Amino acid sequence: MTALHRTLVAAVLSGLVIAGCQVNRVPLVEAPAGEPACELGDRYEVRVSANDPDANLVSLRVDWGDGDTTGWSEWVESGTEVRFAHYWPQVGMYRLSVQTEDTRGHQSDWSSRLQVEVLPRTGSLAWTYGTGDDVRSAPAVGTDGTVYIGSDDRYLYALRPGGTRKWRYWAGSYVRSAPAVAEDGTIYFGSNDDRLHAVNPDGSARWSFETGDDVGSPAIGTDGTVYVGSEDDRLYAVNPDGSKRWEFRVGGNLSAPAVGADGTVYFGSLDDCLYAVAPDGSPQWEYEAGDDIRSSPAIGPGGELYFCADDGKLYCLSAGGQENWTFSSGSAARCSPVIGRDGTIYFGSRDNKLYAVNPDGTEKWSLKAGGDIDGSPALTRDGTVCFGSDDGWLYAVHPDGTVKWKLELPDDITSSPAFGADGTVYVGCRNGRLYAVVAREPLSDAPWPKFHRDNRNTGRAGGAPGR
Repeated sequence: MTALHRTLVAAVLSGLVIAGCQVNRVPLVEAPAGEPACELGDRYEVRVSANDPDANLVSLRVDWGDGDTTGWSEWVESGTEVRFAHYWPQVGMYRLSVQTEDTRGHQSDWSSRLQVEVLPRTGSLAWTYGTGDDVRSAPAVGTDGTVYIGSDDRYLYALRPGGTRKWRYWAGSYVRSAPAVAEDGTIYFGSNDDRLHAVNPDGSARWSFETGDDVGSPAIGTDGTVYVGSEDDRLYAVNPDGSKRWEFRVGGNLSAPAVGADGTVYFGSLDDCLYAVAPDGSPQWEYEAGDDIRSSPAIGPGGELYFCADDGKLYCLSAGGQENWTFSSGSAARCSPVIGRDGTIYFGSRDNKLYAVNPDGTEKWSLKAGGDIDGSPALTRDGTVCFGSDDGWLYAVHPDGTVKWKLELPDDITSSPAFGADGTVYVGCRNGRLYAVVAREPLSDAPWPKFHRDNRNTGRAGGAPGR
């Protein structure tokens, strides 16, 4: 190409006057602007604009990346922002681009792309795993994301975060205990074969410890001691090697224990009493409530204790066992309470209500479900309260008591929810399945945000609840 040819081409591209005629230049268009993600079913809005070098009016259109392209917009002044909205048909990653045209018919190329991820809707089902019988156990989540759950089919299951099975462990009888995961990855759980089982992270048996009757949900002390109640009316302290450290007898079946920051072990009994036992097995104190105590205690940041009883009351005791206050629901209360970051206490009752109670014992709000609430609620980082009911619904409730979302499952929910690191909610159902439900907030860092406090179900005060 000669120097003259190059000069003429440059003149055309720059819009210079050639042979007495103005050459129209192509309008310039930027990549569309919008959020990088949205949920399926949400209205997504994108902002686009174009600048015409000759100040002509422009029209724009958007390619949504799913085979759908909008029609041209109305003519607008150069530089004017135009908005388009869209609903994507399915979950996925989409790449949006925009094109413009001016009133002289000059079209731009398609712009660089905006990538948008369309996510599953919060409260929708991510996956489900079927066991062979009722699931009443509360799941535990290991530090690697493995979900552990027991079933009435006599197995303990270890599931990957995507819902595939890693292994299952034969326990010999119903597994209604919530498993607890130790620092070294050992999984402890009770079974109706009268034993406390210890299972290695690969699913092999480590040891089992025999009691005189069905065994409940264990808690783990800071030194690795495992505390568990049996229907032989005894609390057992078991060393990490499976040997008995001590036992403590009371007058009725025991609730799941909880371990205080100083190592004191607290538990309720069907003899109507809450007990405090020192780490060496010696009695500290006992408090008599108005009826059976099936609820595992929740421990507040100051060592205060919260528990429910069959007289329908939520009790608040000092660390020394003195009554601070009681709050009455309309029926027996059997779930273990949880404690929010602001000190609000949440618990469910057999009057079908979830209660939020202020730290001074006054009612903050209540929400009526369609059935008994026996499983403990669980709290997320943004304050959402998640719980199941015998009406078959899993509820997520805003901190002000209004429903955020709810999901219907096929049967009663007596299991207490747990959370994955990505906020996935795991809960068991009486139809024999574990459900993984889409949510985006992990477990709260509140003092006691779920049953047995943390994702590993250690039942121990202190440390990070989200672990």
